[in-house]
Amino acid sequence: LAVAERDRALRDGAHRYAATALAVGATRTEATGELHAAWASLAHATEVQR
Repeated sequence: LAVAERDRALRDGAHRYAATALAVGATRTEATGELHAAWASLAHATEVQR
């Protein structure tokens, strides 16, 4: 992806995630913790597939 497209995709995804977190009443700390957990899970799955 071009840098501008990548930036837009990340920004859009971040807004969707933040909107979901706010809608369910999560705190910023809770939402950040879930993001870190998801990142670790996906990174692990990617490494296992290699």
